[in-house]
Amino acid sequence: MNCEESGELHFGSNELVIGNTSFLSQVSSQKFTRQDFQYAITTHVLSSCYHLRKQVRKLSTSCAPDEYPLYGSLCWKVSDISCRENDLEHPAIVSRSFWSAPNGYKMHLKLKFESEANELQVMILEGINDDSLAFPFREQIEVGILSFGVSDGLYKEFSDCHAVRCFSECEGSIAASLSVPRLSGSHLVHGDDVYIKCVAQEKRIMN
Repeated sequence: MNCEESGELHFGSNELVIGNTSFLSQVSSQKFTRQDFQYAITTHVLSSCYHLRKQVRKLSTSCAPDEYPLYGSLCWKVSDISCRENDLEHPAIVSRSFWSAPNGYKMHLKLKFESEANELQVMILEGINDDSLAFPFREQIEVGILSFGVSDGLYKEFSDCHAVRCFSECEGSIAASLSVPRLSGSHLVHGDDVYIKCVAQEKRIMN
């Protein structure tokens, strides 16, 4: 009576490997019922999945917030605005990057500090999708500084953007520029923080 007829599984001198983990190592002259084998396999797979989920959770919690992609809009918190406006060594700061849409334009915001007025710029950066996108960039952009009080914020819509393609990872092409008054002490400052928001329309693919 062979193994199949007896309902048993027989292993010679071999090794069963799941992923990179050896499950049955050098099993020699042993007999396992189908139920034993199925139970052992199930237990091993569940254990492997548990450890894999732990590794994924650890990796996801260790990622910096800037590593998660943002599409369509960005809300940027600028802290210590009173110090930044008077820091002559660092006349400009930039936000994290975001995309106008999945497979869209790569962008970021730049806030330039000047003696009389500041300038808020929307920059188009070099991105991995540029070969399939239309240039110059002509999408509609809304950008401004939020106000959570009774006074209105500073907000503007740009529908005539004309940003050329950028081929540098460090520099960007200006898509929109908004003049911003000195922020320290204004109604746009909350504590010593400023909240800037930018919304970009969905991309257009070249024909």
